[in-house]
Amino acid sequence: MQVQTWTELAAIVTETTGDDSATSIRKTKRSMNIALGKLLAAMGRETTHAKKKTNIIADQSTYQMPEDCIRPSILWIEHDINVSEPPLIEVASQEEWQLMKSGVVRTASYPTHFFVEGNDIVELYPTPSANITNGLVMSYEPSQAALSADDYTTGTITATNGDDTITGSGTTFTQAMVGRYFKVNNDGQWYKIAAYVSSTEITLENYYNGNVAGASLNFTIGEAPNLPPQFHDALTDYALMRYYQGEKDRANASDFKTLWDETLITARQQYGVKTSSAVVNGRPRNVYNRDIFTRPPRAVI
Repeated sequence: MQVQTWTELAAIVTETTGDDSATSIRKTKRSMNIALGKLLAAMGRETTHAKKKTNIIADQSTYQMPEDCIRPSILWIEHDINVSEPPLIEVASQEEWQLMKSGVVRTASYPTHFFVEGNDIVELYPTPSANITNGLVMSYEPSQAALSADDYTTGTITATNGDDTITGSGTTFTQAMVGRYFKVNNDGQWYKIAAYVSSTEITLENYYNGNVAGASLNFTIGEAPNLPPQFHDALTDYALMRYYQGEKDRANASDFKTLWDETLITARQQYGVKTSSAVVNGRPRNVYNRDIFTRPPRAVI
């Protein structure tokens, strides 16, 4: 995968403007994060959908949504690693939900419907009658945390073709590096980091398969926008547009605004169609927010 890291993108802006002042760099990073948010909104975040699981608890109907959840897309029940039930049907209106639940309290092995209660609770119907470990699965639109981490290059590593383990020497790998990207500098191919093992060991999502392998290799670990790689440069276009607007340089500001606007249109055309509608299962949806989905669910009082 070919990506551009947060550090590389910020450097492009600095090299273009020739302004390496602390104030300019701070504004550049803020502008790039704003641009990232705008692009994700234009794409409907279809490219960045996340999935999380939680335990189903017998006789419990309410569960908290993931902390980074903006709105859920699909919920389903997995009662075996290779067996799942059809997606749950979302009920959009409070009135319809209350009518469905009225009368005799129903329980069943697997719920068939769900309703988003307030900003952070999802309720299931019928109420599950049995415990299922990691049985409730949600695919959802996640919020995007602001990018801020500089590239990490301290130490050297050993990489072996056909192996997903990267072993460091003189490194201080951290848990925060999971989800960032790794490359051997003389190879150039980026790999997403799947797991942190220790300060000297990380695991890649895919097996390493580079033109350069072995020990004592220089490397880079970088934070990258959660966007298709062809849109990474758009963050610099937006930052440069804002910079030149602030400098009252209308010509350059206009040039970069054109580049930014064209990219935004392309992003909507290529990715926004799938999620531009607020309708799922033929019914209107609200915008939902967040709470915890990864920890054991708790009942709502």
